[in-house]
Amino acid sequence: MTVRNGLPLIKEAIDSVLAQEDIVFELIVVDDGSVDGTGEFLRAFRGCHNVVVMIGPQSGRATALNRAASKAKYEFLCNIDADDVLHPRHGFAFSEKLRKGACDVICSRPHVFSEVPPVWNLVKVPLAFGIVNRELMRRNPVCHSGAIIRRRSFWSIGGYDESRASQLDYDLWVRVAAAGGVIERTDERLVGKRIHRQQSYENKRRVRYIRNSIGVQRRAIQNFGGGFYDYALLLARCAYLVAPQGLRAWLSRRGI
Repeated sequence: MTVRNGLPLIKEAIDSVLAQEDIVFELIVVDDGSVDGTGEFLRAFRGCHNVVVMIGPQSGRATALNRAASKAKYEFLCNIDADDVLHPRHGFAFSEKLRKGACDVICSRPHVFSEVPPVWNLVKVPLAFGIVNRELMRRNPVCHSGAIIRRRSFWSIGGYDESRASQLDYDLWVRVAAAGGVIERTDERLVGKRIHRQQSYENKRRVRYIRNSIGVQRRAIQNFGGGFYDYALLLARCAYLVAPQGLRAWLSRRGI
């Protein structure tokens, strides 16, 4: 987890990680130059046996994410955004698939919410998965929060691109797929994705976000040999990205 000025939402995010059931894990939190008291809040977790807190000056999210990943000691890396939450059986539900070793990245569909975190459904394992590599030509099908990547796959492509200001995750998945990696997703909702107006996408950086997103999508189309239909969908996605927040949230809740 990386964070910059994450209060008060980061508490729910951390609580959801510490509530994970039946798995062995370590939470690594990198504070990327917070000035709102987040650093002081995080220091209280330094005594926890499975929490590592790293506080430093602002370096950019990609650098902070790579810094966190470099400290990881287990085989799998899982990102959780500081304003999102995980299902308490998130890690356990993925464990059987991960043990089989057939994919490089796995993820779930998100439960999109604004204020109140979701009431979770009972998860029945084993989960059903489908390969989503070619969907990268049309959109980013991988919710960054809750996505799990094998550590060796992550570092084999150099981790997050520290030259990028946005679309760090979309770019990462495209590079994983271009290197021959397999990305799979389940329709089970195991992560809560919070939509709120403080997100960078909803403020003055929105234009940069859209430009970078379309650039990564165009690269995916080129990498995977897409055609006219894929470029037409790229234009349609441009229209979606500039739509009002309420409409995008409504479409996301319906899996569109």
